[in-house]
Amino acid sequence: MDKSENVTFTQKWMEKAVRACLGKEDGELTVSDLEQIKYLRTGESFDNDFFIAVSKEVPPEPFADTDGGDEWIFALRDDDIKRFLDDEDTDFSRLYVSYSFEHEENTDACSQKAVKAWEEYRESIFEERYYEAFEDENEWENWYKNTAENTYRDIRYFRGVQVLRIQGLNTPDYTVFEGMDSLVTLELVETNFQDKKGYEKLYDLKQLSCWMN
Repeated sequence: MDKSENVTFTQKWMEKAVRACLGKEDGELTVSDLEQIKYLRTGESFDNDFFIAVSKEVPPEPFADTDGGDEWIFALRDDDIKRFLDDEDTDFSRLYVSYSFEHEENTDACSQKAVKAWEEYRESIFEERYYEAFEDENEWENWYKNTAENTYRDIRYFRGVQVLRIQGLNTPDYTVFEGMDSLVTLELVETNFQDKKGYEKLYDLKQLSCWMN
């Protein structure tokens, strides 16, 4: 993509958070604008709505969101990522780390230092949530399916992200991560992939957290 090329979001609720983060209420958004976003968390929540959280501040490294559970303590790092990707038992249609896969735990992810780093970083994040109610169940299901698919499509615009967290989307393959040259941390929560095409991009990661609820 040319950096001056305009970006047109399919999801205006996502665009609203991005504009707030960038301080750009009006005018066209460009590829260069979106490259300022260093942190992105998006997808389907466990409450059947959709969400986005973005920041243009550089995330702490190694990354840990201490508001959650133990997903960052058990995240794969460095050589463990390669072993996981090379493991014949790894299911690329729905990535998760099984209890049988032995790897080094990151106890620093629950330290006071990690807690302080996340609390400070959290202040830089802009969030937006989206939900619509329909009397007809079929209409609601169509809305939900279309929103999920379009949320996935809009992720590709965030080419400057260093930390990307996706929850609950059904995606065609791993090529959505191509062009994200700064991506070092990826979290996949109940995320489905129809094909493993492009999975090689995961070898470039420093942290990979993939789990099921």
